[in-house]
Amino acid sequence: MIALRDLLTKTGDEAAALSKTADAGTQAAVVFLLSKIKAKDHRALIRYLESEDALDAIRSDFEEHRRQDVGALAKLLQTAGRQLSLASLVSIVFILQSVYAGEPLRLNFSRQVQLTEQNHEIPNNDNEWLVSQVGKLTDEKMTVKPSEWAETNRYLPPSVTSMPGFYSYDVAPYLREIADCLAFDSYVREMDVMKAAQIGATVGILENAIGYLIDHVKSAPVMLLTADSELAKIRMDSYITPMLQYSGLSHLIRSSDESNKRKTGNTKTRMEWAGGGFLVPFGARNADKLRSISIQVLLEDEVDAFPDRVGKDGDPQKLAEARTKAYFETQNRPH
Repeated sequence: MIALRDLLTKTGDEAAALSKTADAGTQAAVVFLLSKIKAKDHRALIRYLESEDALDAIRSDFEEHRRQDVGALAKLLQTAGRQLSLASLVSIVFILQSVYAGEPLRLNFSRQVQLTEQNHEIPNNDNEWLVSQVGKLTDEKMTVKPSEWAETNRYLPPSVTSMPGFYSYDVAPYLREIADCLAFDSYVREMDVMKAAQIGATVGILENAIGYLIDHVKSAPVMLLTADSELAKIRMDSYITPMLQYSGLSHLIRSSDESNKRKTGNTKTRMEWAGGGFLVPFGARNADKLRSISIQVLLEDEVDAFPDRVGKDGDPQKLAEARTKAYFETQNRPH
């Protein structure tokens, strides 16, 4: 019988031929794969590969195709499907069907270790064990830049862009360095961006920063400040929420009050996530709200539309920036 991993390297045409000439076990595997690919049953395909410990065999194909445009993938599947490898076909079907169903594009490629088949020898000497464990310690710190996070995780659905697919800074390379100034270990504390209209800065900098903070930093209190409360609500409902859904972050949104199961962590005025971080979206005209909390990251958008003064409260931008003083050493203020 041909191993499933080897079978996944065969093209659709080659697999179809094997379904007629190979041994019974191989024929059964081929027929199952081809039938589920034809039916676009992405869940059954992934469950089968997981049960056979072969999911990691499609990893390279999945990583390649997940960065492509959904329309291009659909056309590729239609026009050249039989010439593609089974690994590519499974990956494309999974990506397309997940996008259509609004499901996150995440696969667990970590192969399970069969502990029962290994001979684990535990040293009898506690000192030797302790020395061996200390020797494994490292002072290396693994960090992820916002641009790296975005290109790996951020998916843009058709509802927010004419170029759906995984976000790529190749479209707007001038935004990469700016976005990376928002990295948790960056020395940059304040950024002022002067730009033209509709160059993708809100998506490439502010929205990607929010996803990065939720998924990677986790603990930061964040404020999104835009011209008025209506624009803030539109940004949250039409852009931030879809980003969470399509980038596989929805499960991280949860209330800090775990004792109350009715609380979802996502209200009109506040979004909370695992790790203790939260986001408050405010309008620059709501001066009273700009005095209420301390924040570590202040994201300002549509600054040109901010009023110079709000009643007797003064400059809304200065009011908001004053909220970051408690986090002087680690604050971030792009606007």
